[in-house]
Amino acid sequence: MKYLFTELNNILNILKNKNIFLFLDYDGTLVSIKDTPEKAKMSGSVRKVLKILTQKKKIKIGIISGRELKDLKKMVGIKNIICAGNHGFKISYLNKIIYTKRIKKNIYLKLKGLKSKIKNELCDEKGILFEDKKEIFSVHYRLVNIKRQAIIIKKIKRLIKKYKKFYSLKYGKKVIEIFPAIDINKGKAIKWILKKFNNKRNFYPVYIGDDMTDEDAFSVLKKNGLTVCVGNKRTIAEYFLKNTKEVINFLKIIRGFYE
Repeated sequence: MKYLFTELNNILNILKNKNIFLFLDYDGTLVSIKDTPEKAKMSGSVRKVLKILTQKKKIKIGIISGRELKDLKKMVGIKNIICAGNHGFKISYLNKIIYTKRIKKNIYLKLKGLKSKIKNELCDEKGILFEDKKEIFSVHYRLVNIKRQAIIIKKIKRLIKKYKKFYSLKYGKKVIEIFPAIDINKGKAIKWILKKFNNKRNFYPVYIGDDMTDEDAFSVLKKNGLTVCVGNKRTIAEYFLKNTKEVINFLKIIRGFYE
C-alpha cells in the first residue's frame, strides 16, 4: 500500500481529463470517530468543500455509510449528494429514495426477537449503546470497560448462533452489527450507483473509507478505480491517508484540480 501524498502527482495524472465519481464513507473518513454516533457531526468547513465539489461538472459525489439513511442525510445536509444508508439497503438522491432492498417479513420478526435477547443480556453493561437501524441492529461498546469488551463479543456470538441462517455479524470500530443474510454491502451499492448514473459520462470511481465494511468497496474497484484507506493498516486498498484531516486536504486538492 502506498501513501497517497507521495504518489499525488501520479494520481492527478490518472484523474486528468476524467469525470470522477467520488465515493466517501462518513464516520472515520469525513468525520473522526466519536464516543457516540450523534457526536460525529460534519464541520462547516468540510461541508463547504463538499458543496463546492458537487458544483463541478466533472464530479459526482456519493456517501456510503453504515448509518441509517435518515440519519446520514441529516448529518450530510447536502441534497445533491447521493446517500447510501445501512451499507446500501436504501439509497437517495435529491431527497428521493431511488433504491430500497426489501427484507422478508419473517426476517424482520426474527430480528425483533433477537434484539430483545441482546438487550436483555447486555443492558447492565456500563457504557453499552444499542442502535436500531431497522434493517440492521448495532451494538456499540467503545465506552465499555476494555476488560469487558471481549465478553460482550462472545455473548453476542452465542446469542446469534440459532439465528445464523437469517443473520450474520459484521465488525467495525468498537461496534458489532447484526446484519440480515442478504447480499448487500458497500461494494454492491457502488455497482448499483455507477450503473444508474454512468450513462455516457463514464465516471472514474474513487473510494475513500476507513473500516472493514469498506473492503467490499475496495474489492469492487481494485482494478478499475482509485481505492484509498484511511489509516495505514492491513487492507486491499491501493493507497492510504493517515487520518480524516488528510482526507479533507485531498478533497481540497481535487477541488483545485478541477477548477
